[in-house]
Parts: sequence; C-alpha cells; structure tokens
Amino acid sequence: MKGIILNSMGKKEEAFDLVKLGLRNDVRSPICWHVFGLLHRSDGNYKEAAKCYLNALRIDADNQNILRDLSWLQVQVNYLIFLQRNFSFPYRPETSMDFSHLGKGY
Repeated sequence: MKGIILNSMGKKEEAFDLVKLGLRNDVRSPICWHVFGLLHRSDGNYKEAAKCYLNALRIDADNQNILRDLSWLQVQVNYLIFLQRNFSFPYRPETSMDFSHLGKGY
C-alpha cells in the first residue's frame, strides 16, 4: 500500500523499490504482484503490467480485483493475451459489469 501512495505522490522510484522489496520477501504474494502491475500501468508500461497481473492470477486465480484490472488494461490497449490463454470467467452478478468491458474491447 505504501508503494501505491508513494506513486500517487510522484515518488515513483521509491514506490518501485518498495514493491520490489515486498516481492523479495514473498514472491508468492498476489497483492505484491497486483501492486507491481498497478505501478507499471500508471507508468505506461502495459506489457509489464499484464505480466504482473498474470503472475498474480497464477497465485490467486479467484481474485476479482486482479481480473477487473487486467480486463481494463486489455480494453485500454486491445491486448488480448488473456483470452488467448483460455481462461474462463466465473459468473458473479456483482462483477458482470466489469466483464462486459472486456467484451467491448474484443
């Protein structure tokens, strides 16, 4: 969380260092991978952001926040590796609006 706050304050290098430190301490943390993806996305590095989101999904496949952020990223850049990997979306009524945006990007 501190990395996200530092990034929003304009201290990007400190934010990246903190997230990398978190990944060094626990490389299996989906939260760290998700935050790392958020930092890359805010920096405009969409390919690295998608890799981070996919790493987070490998660890925690049911996390709706990561799925939502990845689908928004794909809509932004029309980058559809997520669909090419044959992931299936679980239907949950509270998130149906988020997945409709992925369909619009396709």
